[in-house]
Amino acid sequence: MQPATRKKLFFGILIATMLILIAVGMVLTFAQGLDRRKIFVDLPAYWAVFPFTLPFPIFVGMEYFLSGKFQDEGFLFGYRSQSHDKVVSATFFVALISLVGGATAAFTLASALPIAWVCFFESLISALPLLFYLIYTLIRLIKGNASISQYLHIGAYLGVLLLLEFATLLLSLHLHSGYLLLYAGLPLLCIAMVVIAPESSSLSHESETAE
Repeated sequence: MQPATRKKLFFGILIATMLILIAVGMVLTFAQGLDRRKIFVDLPAYWAVFPFTLPFPIFVGMEYFLSGKFQDEGFLFGYRSQSHDKVVSATFFVALISLVGGATAAFTLASALPIAWVCFFESLISALPLLFYLIYTLIRLIKGNASISQYLHIGAYLGVLLLLEFATLLLSLHLHSGYLLLYAGLPLLCIAMVVIAPESSSLSHESETAE
């Protein structure tokens, strides 16, 4: 299979996976709201949010294994900073820890905390490794004297992530639990990271390959 075809195939698989997670989460969320008598749906709300919390471990897992196998092709993330492989490797293990820790914390504390806090801890399954990924990438950008557009690109993702996490927590905690649906923004953010890249990203990848 040609590299360009292979890359398109894996892009398609990842984006399809993110969209499936969004669809499953929305179906479970709306089903709970519509089925108020619990005739058909009788599961805690954090199970409905759970699909929204899985995208980044899947994303970085694919990036970790694919970039290791097809090193010269880049792979999923639109922008590749210098030492990208080191960033991905470290983030992959952070994601594994977050997956176990976030799920354990959410399900263990489910009976003791408001549902908004339970879902917040659950969302850390994706949010923590993504935060680590972005901060580590920013550090690499600083060391590599990157352009302003690259800082803005990664900084925008970081700002959106923090806004999404805290806005969803506060709105669902103080207004209505229906705002938990905003966690669907986590898989959407992963899709954006795949399809949107600054123009200078190819130059950074070339310099990384040269090293």
